[in-house]
Amino acid sequence: MRIIISTILCLLMACMSGTVSATTETWVAARATSQVAYTTDKETWIPLRKGMEVPNKAWISTGPRGRLQLVRGTESIAFQPNTLAAVITRGSDINRKTEVVQQVGEISLEIEKRQQPHTTVQTPFLAAVVKGTKFTVEVTETDAAVAVDRGLVQVTSFGSGERSDLGAGQGA
Repeated sequence: MRIIISTILCLLMACMSGTVSATTETWVAARATSQVAYTTDKETWIPLRKGMEVPNKAWISTGPRGRLQLVRGTESIAFQPNTLAAVITRGSDINRKTEVVQQVGEISLEIEKRQQPHTTVQTPFLAAVVKGTKFTVEVTETDAAVAVDRGLVQVTSFGSGERSDLGAGQGA
C-alpha cells in the first residue's frame, strides 16, 4: 500500500513540475487593452485578453489605444499603441532563444541576464542582441531607435553595417 501511495505521489509531482516548466516557457498576456489582437496565419485576428497564452510565432498588433504586457517567468515585453511585432521562441530552458521581429511601433523589453545572448529584436533597419537588460526599441516608417535603461545591448545597423554595444543611458 505504501508503495502504491508513494508511486501516485511521485507521478503527481512529476505532472505538476511539467506543468510549471511549460508555463514558464510560454508568453502570457499579463495586461491587455481592448485594441490588442494576434494572428498565426496573417489572416484571422484573435482578440488578446489578460491571462491568454500567446502562440509561438504569432504576430501581435496593438491599435491606437492598444497596450500589452507579455510575461514569461521573470522576462517581459511591453507593446505600446500602434505596434506590430512577432515573438518567436526556439529551444527550451537554458538553450531557449527568443527573436522579436518588429515592423513598427514601440516595445520595451526586460530580459534576464545569461552568459550567452538569447534574445534578439529584428527591425527593418537594425538588429539588437540582448545581453540581459531592460531597453526600448522604436520603429517608424523611416528608421529605428534603441534606448537602454539597464544592462548591455549590441546594436547593428543594416544600412551602415556599424555595430556597437550600448550601456545604460545610451541610445542609437
